[in-house]
Amino acid sequence: MVASVHFSRLLLSIFDEQEIRRPHPDPSSPSWFTMPEGSIFLHVKYIAYSLFVSLSTS
Repeated sequence: MVASVHFSRLLLSIFDEQEIRRPHPDPSSPSWFTMPEGSIFLHVKYIAYSLFVSLSTS
């Protein structure tokens, strides 16, 4: 179980690094990519992370 938590943190850090490397949104990207409340990827990442945690702890 410790390994799965470590793996999920590693996944999140990889995603965060990719978001940090992107200095500004691509103008050709769709409008949901630049929503002020946060990109849809952030919501998808949170849902996937919570699903992964609930599966690994059960």
